[in-house]
Amino acid sequence: MNVTFPTLMGLFHTTLNNVQWITTAYLLAVTLTIVLAAYLQRSFYYRTILTVSVLASFFGGVICAAALNLSMILLGRVIQGAGTGMALPLSS
Repeated sequence: MNVTFPTLMGLFHTTLNNVQWITTAYLLAVTLTIVLAAYLQRSFYYRTILTVSVLASFFGGVICAAALNLSMILLGRVIQGAGTGMALPLSS
């Protein structure tokens, strides 16, 4: 994501500090979702968790692709981060 920062800064006419929130928000979402993974695995079937995580990653990507402003990209990346955070504990 870091290589796209200059392009995003020019596209959305914003500062580097604002664009860096894209990566920060994604990593926060991944971290928070991983913390909840034990609860999710006790409460739901693995197949359900995996399906939701794939759908979250997909729809987050669609939101990012259709983004008209930085807030939409942030929302999409948070949704992608939640999907990644759900899928990571299932892979081990």
